[in-house]
Amino acid sequence: MRRWSPETHTFVCSWGEFTPTLEDVCNIMRIPIFGVGNLFKMKLDEAQNKKLKILKKGACSFREVFSFCNWVRHFWGSNEGGKVQNGEGFNSGCRVEAMLAYWLSKFIFTDFPHEHVQERVFPLAIKLADGVRFPLAPLFLSHLYKKLDQIAKDEREGAGQYGICTLVSTFFLQVFVWERFKGLGVKLTKPKSLCQLDKGRIVFNLMEFPLCFRWHGKKAKKGAFRPAVMDKIEQFNFRPYLNDHGFLRFTFFHPENGLSPHRGLTELLLTTAA
Repeated sequence: MRRWSPETHTFVCSWGEFTPTLEDVCNIMRIPIFGVGNLFKMKLDEAQNKKLKILKKGACSFREVFSFCNWVRHFWGSNEGGKVQNGEGFNSGCRVEAMLAYWLSKFIFTDFPHEHVQERVFPLAIKLADGVRFPLAPLFLSHLYKKLDQIAKDEREGAGQYGICTLVSTFFLQVFVWERFKGLGVKLTKPKSLCQLDKGRIVFNLMEFPLCFRWHGKKAKKGAFRPAVMDKIEQFNFRPYLNDHGFLRFTFFHPENGLSPHRGLTELLLTTAA
């Protein structure tokens, strides 16, 4: 984190600079670059406003801490003593919207308060559930930059004299590092979740999963990623998404002429990935 430069939005090392790009976001998270929705001009119709009230009611229904777990209990239910009990919001007709609000809060717009569903994402969740496409990849990337900027600012102001409490998408940064840097000692085997699907005889296609799925459950060797690794240009992978690994790839470059041979397909899939 101390290599991050708020002025250039890049990680600085001895051989130059690098940064997460839209290509990384598209491949790792499989969220769209393009979209017709506008967050700054979002209007809800009567039916959507009813759903908004249901989500807000669900957010205010907790006697205890308003957490992700309580959100799941409210809209889906819980397993108590081996018996599944539906939550109060199970038949509200808003479970898809509730799931999207959970996903947006936990993985896209990570922010304080920690482990809480953000009410500000409710309108966006409702629109996404209705099939409206939004450019989530640029929104996620700008939010990530903002969080990294805040960490760098707090580090400088703290000067090592006080602790810093912040939230950032560490899951994305971890996968980004594994995709971009070589020799970190991470062995790529079939994800455990896919093995479970095999045992259950469920038919699946790797093309349907985001690239982060292949890193599920993986761990790097202790001490493998040291600051010195960033300073070795031979360890950096400038074009990680040209390799064929079974997952659908959204590469913006061609190994020969620098252009993507799948540009039309990429644009089509990115706009419908949400």
